[in-house]
Amino acid sequence: MRFYLSQSSKGANIRFLILVLAFPLILVGKTRAADKYHILISAVKNGNITQIKQALRAGAHVNVTNSAGFSALMYASILGKANVVPYLIKAGANVNATDKKGNTALMYASRIGHTNIVSTLIKAGANINAMNKNGETALIAAALTGQANTIIALAKAGANLNAADKNGNTALMVATGYGKSNVILPLLKAGANINATDKRGNTALIDAVILGKINAISLLLKARPNLNAKDNNGNTALMNAVYNGQVNVILALLKAGVDVNATGKDGETALMDAVEEDKANFIPILAKAGANVNATDKSGNSALMIAAMLGYADEIKPLLESGADVNEKDNHGLTAQQLATSPKIASLIWGWEVSHPETRIH
Repeated sequence: MRFYLSQSSKGANIRFLILVLAFPLILVGKTRAADKYHILISAVKNGNITQIKQALRAGAHVNVTNSAGFSALMYASILGKANVVPYLIKAGANVNATDKKGNTALMYASRIGHTNIVSTLIKAGANINAMNKNGETALIAAALTGQANTIIALAKAGANLNAADKNGNTALMVATGYGKSNVILPLLKAGANINATDKRGNTALIDAVILGKINAISLLLKARPNLNAKDNNGNTALMNAVYNGQVNVILALLKAGVDVNATGKDGETALMDAVEEDKANFIPILAKAGANVNATDKSGNSALMIAAMLGYADEIKPLLESGADVNEKDNHGLTAQQLATSPKIASLIWGWEVSHPETRIH
């Protein structure tokens, strides 16, 4: 999932954006025009309406921008100048103007959480669903930094809750990916599609599992998502939890009712994945939850056969204790003992057969 540059607080966001605004000006026209821009922006920074009026009367254009495409309205929206924004709009500021990256004043106000300014801009005709060059909307910008009140305001104003950026990430996915748990419920309550997928086929739940966002996983599970959704590689949230070695996530998914025997593209199950990842401690957990110990993949390999081929001795005993069939054969007619890549593995399986004669074929 493609992620964004995140700031930890409103103050940090403002400092970041001011740095962008501090880029050298490359204005078309005479030096005098640049001076007028500086005067206008200085007045906006001060929140001084009188100075703004004077700058505009002196010839500063309300929609003039710097080299990055920032206008006075964007500046006011970023800095939270609630008294300045409506004045600039009344003076003719273009509420839908974009900077060089396609960002609007609404996107900046949303990212920082200036909800009052967000409402002002929307009432003035700001395109609530406009996208920047990365396909990000104001709602996605607000989700990125966890602006719950702004998200609620945008949702009420008609923001597309399921709009996705160029990588297919919705606001819910962005909030999940960045651990902004405080905005997950507002998004879901407003109607965000919990089962939407990005270009990799990941849902918000799969993303949360991959990234280990425990709080997000808990909130998403309560909203009853599709537990068995598969990404483009055929992996479920449970399989990803196994890959990542997240026992607490595995237990939470099992408790929520995930299909423990769901299969991937090659017919592999979460139990087989546990064996392949050398996670012996997961075997009894999955088996107790109903995992079919003798399920086979497209090659006819069971979890026991996989362990034997990989030489994972630690997996052999828990598999056998969970009911693995030592006599099961793969597509070539070979058993786990015959597939064993080391004498130790073959001996473990043979020893089990000797001590458990009922498992032997007579």
